[in-house]
Amino acid sequence: MVTDDADGFKTVADEVGVQHQVCKAHVVRNTKDLIERYQPLVAKDADGSLHAIGVSLEQAAADLTRLGELVKSRQREQAPELEALHRRYLQAAPPQAGEHQSLAYRLRLLFLDRWNLWHRLTRCAPRHAAMYPPKIGEELEGGFLGHSPYLKLKSEGNRSMVRTRGTSRDVADEWNSQDPHRMAKARLLEL
Repeated sequence: MVTDDADGFKTVADEVGVQHQVCKAHVVRNTKDLIERYQPLVAKDADGSLHAIGVSLEQAAADLTRLGELVKSRQREQAPELEALHRRYLQAAPPQAGEHQSLAYRLRLLFLDRWNLWHRLTRCAPRHAAMYPPKIGEELEGGFLGHSPYLKLKSEGNRSMVRTRGTSRDVADEWNSQDPHRMAKARLLEL
């Protein structure tokens, strides 16, 4: 199952035992946006939190750049490197009640999130799926792939998802409720 990075999808996939991959395009785009937001802050270290944990401005900027490269290449064997990036920021303390997160703590959370997401980001489709990709509306291994997106809208920057037709009751009535993939879809439609 491939979804965006919403925690609800991860929870449901784990509950019903479905292999889950997050949408690479979502993660790449979101990571790029966060890096662009944090780079100017890192250049100043206005709150002094990077200095407090012994991370230079140059190192923090290089870490953000490397994160962007890792997320673009998405190789499983790069997980230890991502872990090392996260561990560099472990000394950044969480905020006390009523305080804002420090820059170093925000970087700690960013690297932790991408490290935790790595196995879902580097999961690949079955080898034959890439060689013989089915068209939207066809079935792959007995599962309907969904309705065609409105490609004209997508090309104009519309990022909305194609509507899922039917209700969770329809899904439960039509499909074998013991199939984990179908159980996940039925559960997601209930949310």
